[in-house]
Amino acid sequence: MNPPTSITPKVLVALLCATTVVLVLFGGFDYYGTRKAMDRELDEDLSASAEQLASGLAVALWQVDVDSMGRIMDSAMLDQRIAAVVVHDSQTNDTLARSRGQRGRIESSPLTGDLAGLRNASRDIVYQGQTIGAVEVLMSTRTMETTLRNSLLVIGIRILVLNIVLTLLLAFVLRRIALSPLKALEQYAVRVSAGSEELTPLQAVRFYGELETLRSAIAHMVTQLKAAENRYRDIYENALEGIFQSTLEGAFIRVNPALAHMLGYESPVQVLDVFTNLRGQLYVRPKDRDVLLAELHAHGSVTGYETLLQCKDGRAIWSSITARLVKDENNDPSYIEGFISDVNTRRLAEEELAGLNQRLEQLVEERTRDLLNKSNELERLNLELHNLDQLKSSLITTVSHDLRTPLTSVLGFVKLIYRDFSTTFSPLANEDQKLAHKGNRILENLNIISQEGERLTRLITEFLDLSKIEAGLVEYRDVPVAVSELVAISLKAASGMFALKPDVSVHADVSPDMPRFLLDPDRMVQVLVNLINNAVKFTDQGEVHVTACRSKDNNLSLVVSDTGIGIPTDKHEAIFDKFRSVSEGDTMTGRDKGSGLGLAICRHIVERYGGKIWVESEPGKGSQFHILLPKELALKEVTDLEVV
Repeated sequence: MNPPTSITPKVLVALLCATTVVLVLFGGFDYYGTRKAMDRELDEDLSASAEQLASGLAVALWQVDVDSMGRIMDSAMLDQRIAAVVVHDSQTNDTLARSRGQRGRIESSPLTGDLAGLRNASRDIVYQGQTIGAVEVLMSTRTMETTLRNSLLVIGIRILVLNIVLTLLLAFVLRRIALSPLKALEQYAVRVSAGSEELTPLQAVRFYGELETLRSAIAHMVTQLKAAENRYRDIYENALEGIFQSTLEGAFIRVNPALAHMLGYESPVQVLDVFTNLRGQLYVRPKDRDVLLAELHAHGSVTGYETLLQCKDGRAIWSSITARLVKDENNDPSYIEGFISDVNTRRLAEEELAGLNQRLEQLVEERTRDLLNKSNELERLNLELHNLDQLKSSLITTVSHDLRTPLTSVLGFVKLIYRDFSTTFSPLANEDQKLAHKGNRILENLNIISQEGERLTRLITEFLDLSKIEAGLVEYRDVPVAVSELVAISLKAASGMFALKPDVSVHADVSPDMPRFLLDPDRMVQVLVNLINNAVKFTDQGEVHVTACRSKDNNLSLVVSDTGIGIPTDKHEAIFDKFRSVSEGDTMTGRDKGSGLGLAICRHIVERYGGKIWVESEPGKGSQFHILLPKELALKEVTDLEVV
């Protein structure tokens, strides 16, 4: 490879060419300007001479004074640039001429021969407003061309001198400012690339501008490279992984201390001295070396190749090799480099983990069989429960229907007996105190039978309603309804409960701007009556308050509050389940004050409309049952409703 040529001659030649081109351009512009000026001056002088001759010859031509005309023409010929003057008399058609001969003599004859290089100007000769003739002046450009050639020669000499001076001056300045610093940088870079330990700082040469920035950058880069080299050397020397370079034939070129310690040697030098045939000395299975080389030649690199390596003390350890095949500038394989990790502990742990996994799989298989058996058992039980639930629903429907018919007859006969007894027997028994007492007791018993019969009828109705709701058989007849009407109907339906408790007052507050809502009025009255009856049932004295208004989100808010015994916090959710009540918990095992189905039915109805029902209460502080129905149920028109 030929050494690179210096940049100095190329720079000097470039400078010489540049200054030459610039000076030639300036010289050309100067020559062009001079030529244009002289052309303009020649044309102006030619025109002025023709004008002067036309003016001066007017009188002499009018008087046909040939001598005067000749003297005037001879006077004009004194200008060496004028080659000829020709005067034409338009009256006599005579012509008088003066011309310059070969040696500059003035001749009284027209100019003959080659007229190239001559310029002419003609003017009419006017006397007292009358054109009496014409004069033509011919002027030669030979003098101008001679002057221009001399000017071009001067410009060429000036360009040559200036070019030499500028080139030498620029070469000197450029050498001081750029070429010498660049040469110093070149020598410094060559020493850095050669790995020279002695890197003389670039202080002997002065740098300017960008070159100083370049010098600082190169010096900083070299400092960083030395620091990076030291860091990587520290990594190489102190790495926990074994790092190596080896020949393709099977000898170590370079190893780090970690690899030496991994193999049981004290220093890398011992490893380099001992291992001259890696295939036979390092690999417990020599064929693993062949497989590794085949992979490297095929793919260029290998990652995580695990094999057994032989240690100094005879132990065989599992190791993971990650290596790559390094090629030279001709793309031929040169050597192998990579790192080796000790994975012996991991491999032993993996073998132990494999055994544990096998045991775990057996346990999982056994547990899966158990779970499958239990799943089958649960499925069977679930089917039985489903059948029982269907049987229960069928039983409730059948029993409720079979009970309702005779119960209705019993209640009817009780009312007939009560009416007949109170109107026929009681007046007759008033005279006998003993009979009157027995008559009153009979009426009280009949009243108890009527009340309990009606309670049993309500219980049967609630059972049937809940069964229909859970079976999805309830039909909702949604119509536009005013909230005030719902509240009024509900309070009227619950008036019997308030009559039993004179110490409990009732109040209702319905917002006047409430729109109509698309609801089933019977179902919503059922919900409100249930809540109002519960409020009266658990309030001995105080008040029950029913509120209807729009929430902040324009939803319909219904609240039934009382000043009764309250509900414990832990029962706020349970009371909405089937067969649950406030005072007795499970109504199927406690003293019967109700079926425990009313609130469950209320929740089903409210949730059917996409609403929510909940309670806020504390023992001894009364209760507030909240119903929130979505605003989408409201109709667009707003109706003025009467506040109940």
